[in-house]
Amino acid sequence: MDFGSSLLDLLSVYIVIGVLFLVIGLLIPRTPLYSDGKQFCMIMGGVVPLAGTIFVLFIFFLQFLQ
Repeated sequence: MDFGSSLLDLLSVYIVIGVLFLVIGLLIPRTPLYSDGKQFCMIMGGVVPLAGTIFVLFIFFLQFLQ
């Protein structure tokens, strides 16, 4: 199994999860009842792909150093 392609697969999973959070956040109505959930989904939509990218780069550099 090629190591680079598995990293790209992992990164695409993180990006898809982030996009799902953003879509859910956009679908939640702007009411005081749901404002915390909407804010949480929008933050997670930004954080998940960023954290996934950092995680994948970290693994890549660890493999590169060996």
